[in-house]
Amino acid sequence: MVRLPFAPMVAAALVAVLPLAAAAEDSEDNTRAVRILPDGGPAEATVPATPPAPPPANYAALNTAIKADNPAGLSLDMLPGTDVAIGTKIVFRIATRKPGYLVLVDVDSTGKLTQIYPNPRSTMRGAPEKSNFIKPGAPISLPDPSSPYAGYEFVAEGPAGTAMVVALLSEQPVQIVDLPDVAATAVGQADAFKQVYEAAKSLKIVNGNDTAPPRSVSWSVDAKYYAIR
Repeated sequence: MVRLPFAPMVAAALVAVLPLAAAAEDSEDNTRAVRILPDGGPAEATVPATPPAPPPANYAALNTAIKADNPAGLSLDMLPGTDVAIGTKIVFRIATRKPGYLVLVDVDSTGKLTQIYPNPRSTMRGAPEKSNFIKPGAPISLPDPSSPYAGYEFVAEGPAGTAMVVALLSEQPVQIVDLPDVAATAVGQADAFKQVYEAAKSLKIVNGNDTAPPRSVSWSVDAKYYAIR
């Protein structure tokens, strides 16, 4: 399998995978209208200090306890479920009551954070700056299992433990987020989501051809903890 060359693509619990023939096509960075940076510049990755804990019995309860701003009514579901074996192919079901630009980030069982959508393959069709735009009343599947043109898939990878995927929706065009890893001590805990959520709220939009000062982002957020076994 080939990992997508997508900044900041690192090891993740869910990995976007391309056919080998597609690797050469995606070796160059895509044109993006907007890049997002945290206050003070790019985030530095946090190196986990301790091994991840095993999947807790209450990871489903963690999902129930997630609280975040969500004015668009964004919802995120995982198929076939939130308890998956290594090697399982995952499909995300996304719905919203307001239009916006969708970003998915995955936090693996060691705390490593990776943006998995949009990715280089998903931006190849149509205008890159519109490739992750979703509409209300039209739930989407990522990747679309009925489409022969998706060109990528999400596969659960080890190590076993508790992981998390976070969906972020912005009214403003956004294709990349730059977020730090989650502290190893927070993996599998409510603080894991809190760290990602607070970091996302601190991000500013920087337009590449605009001299205007960075702008705050108003996110709608949903997330799912899941177990990899």
